[in-house]
Amino acid sequence: MGSSKIVRHLLLATSLISGGAVTACADGSGGAGVGGAAESSRQTSVTVGSGGDTSDSTTDASTGSSTSQAATTSTGAPGCKGIFTGACGACLESHCCSELALCAGSQNCLDCVTGAPQGTNCSANQAANGLLDCGNSYCYTQCAAPSTTTSTSTTTTGGGPVSCTSGNFTISLTQPMPSSYLAAGYGAQDQTLLFYGTGTPAHVYEYNIAAFLSGNLTVANDDHLYDQGPALSLTRPASLHYAWVLSKFPSGSAYGVYAGSDANLQLETWNLPTLGQTDSLTSVVTPTPYALARVGSEVYERDASTTTWSFVAPLASAGTTSWRGLAVVRSAAGERDFFTQATISGGASGIVEQRWPTSSPSVASTPVVVFSETDLVPVGASSDGCELYTSRTSANGFELVVLHR
Repeated sequence: MGSSKIVRHLLLATSLISGGAVTACADGSGGAGVGGAAESSRQTSVTVGSGGDTSDSTTDASTGSSTSQAATTSTGAPGCKGIFTGACGACLESHCCSELALCAGSQNCLDCVTGAPQGTNCSANQAANGLLDCGNSYCYTQCAAPSTTTSTSTTTTGGGPVSCTSGNFTISLTQPMPSSYLAAGYGAQDQTLLFYGTGTPAHVYEYNIAAFLSGNLTVANDDHLYDQGPALSLTRPASLHYAWVLSKFPSGSAYGVYAGSDANLQLETWNLPTLGQTDSLTSVVTPTPYALARVGSEVYERDASTTTWSFVAPLASAGTTSWRGLAVVRSAAGERDFFTQATISGGASGIVEQRWPTSSPSVASTPVVVFSETDLVPVGASSDGCELYTSRTSANGFELVVLHR
């Protein structure tokens, strides 16, 4: 019952530079979001091959080389600067560099995002949708309002991004990952997927979502974690922050939320209740970046710049049990839409959606199973709620599964 992909375009207040030279990102990162991968002193180019095998080559980030497909590299691949002019162009360059650079490699992608009539198959254009998702999250004011051609989704003209507000999900992508990967996560502000991989050292591998969905499985950033532990969940809530990992660091200690890489791990648990091995982390941006933690049935939220976690939702009070994973869509006003793998009253199980129409402690809407398979663990959701990022371990190994409605 999932709806077709939303067809949107940015009504750009500025002009597309026709035939202009495309140069590197202004910030030099070529990576996802403000600051890209600059927070790590080492970057790795890792390509996932058939069956999830990887090959990699590590370089020093101080050289300025980028591992992102869409960014400027020593081979002269196109970047993100000079594609659009004015305030819209400047905002996209600052906040959506990798998405913009990826789209700039295709005239059809540019036609789709600007609403040009010659754009074809725009609803399935992953590069265009990636840029639109990022643009709607960060540059809505500068680039004006999006629109939609579908009747099954809603349009908020002049008031915010388009949302997929209801309906069941369907699988749009199943991607096998390397056997060393144990957990998946979501970085809302930089629009990335993260994976915890075992090894000496352990790793947090980060992929740009737009590139990932387009079939480019090159790792954009690699954080080393020398103090290994059984990582359960991870996220990157904001640019210029390291990944936050729910694990036991050092090994054998209590579970906690840790941020950092190499030997510089910092405890971020603060006032959270005692964490367990079924709890989860995720992040959202509205545009303020937030980290969220589900501790049992309770969800806590924290502005990435603060040290205080605030209680925002009691999932059990709405009639659900046996939670795994967490993905959230959040409005700037505080309305939240939670996705977990859970069981609802009556026994139905699967990915469950629970809405809080206004901020807590208001009463939640009735929980609904929106995808009936019980082996998928939600880790993140696109800001418009149209895509849900999940992971699972099956007979085929560790997989990242993208759902769409």
